[in-house]
Amino acid sequence: GGTGESAGFFGNASSFIISDLTITGADVKADEFAGILIGTISQAGGSTSAVPEIINCHVSGKVTSNGLNANGCFGGIVGQACYCTIRNSTADVTVVGDQCSGGLAGALFISSCYNCSVRGSVKGYYAVGGFTGAHEGTGTITDCVSYADVTATNWNCGGFVGYFNGGDGEDRSNCTLNNCTAYGKMMSALDYYQHHTGGLAGYMANATATDCKSEGEVTVPKKYTEDDENGPSQAGAFLGFDGGNAETVRCSYVAATNTMGFGVIGATNSSSTHDITAR
Repeated sequence: GGTGESAGFFGNASSFIISDLTITGADVKADEFAGILIGTISQAGGSTSAVPEIINCHVSGKVTSNGLNANGCFGGIVGQACYCTIRNSTADVTVVGDQCSGGLAGALFISSCYNCSVRGSVKGYYAVGGFTGAHEGTGTITDCVSYADVTATNWNCGGFVGYFNGGDGEDRSNCTLNNCTAYGKMMSALDYYQHHTGGLAGYMANATATDCKSEGEVTVPKKYTEDDENGPSQAGAFLGFDGGNAETVRCSYVAATNTMGFGVIGATNSSSTHDITAR
């Protein structure tokens, strides 16, 4: 447990390797960064420093924002990870965060995850995802799954990742999702056409998703149409908003859970290439 600006079993660390640790029944609260295992983890200054890793760690419990900093990051295992690798780890959590909120990580920046899973629920403001609130910069998430239900009060919200962006002008093959699945329900409470809400991702740009699936239902307060002043809704069965230079390969969603009748992508971009089918 613990409270403060950055809270967790470890508050923050640089170039650590944390492995073979299980934490159950935790209750962590913070003003800005929080995870049951660690609030923030990053590579120490200099390219010769060790890359931090989280390996075979498992957590359960609750992570909550104190509501004092709208720019905070809140995740089941880690609030914010920078230049980090996470492997073979799980979280069964209730996350109630702010800006970047996710079941495993609030935000992943130039970080990668392999063979990790999440259960529980995630609630946040924007950049909210079942697995991670944000996946930014160079890095890959591979063979990971989220069963968490997601509720967001604003935009950039997805069943797996809320905000998925490799960076303007970057090669989209450097920021990836591979063989990842979102099973949970995704709900945005934003009653405005710019929901940026999707079954797998809310916002995607300069990135690639391959062999990824969204299984859960996507809902918003109102499905805006072409007849509405600002419509239609930027919400999709798979992707909410395509910000450009995005690619999907052999991806899919479940037609039966698309109860609001959204298109595959809420708003498309001509610079992107998509291969998404209904099952």
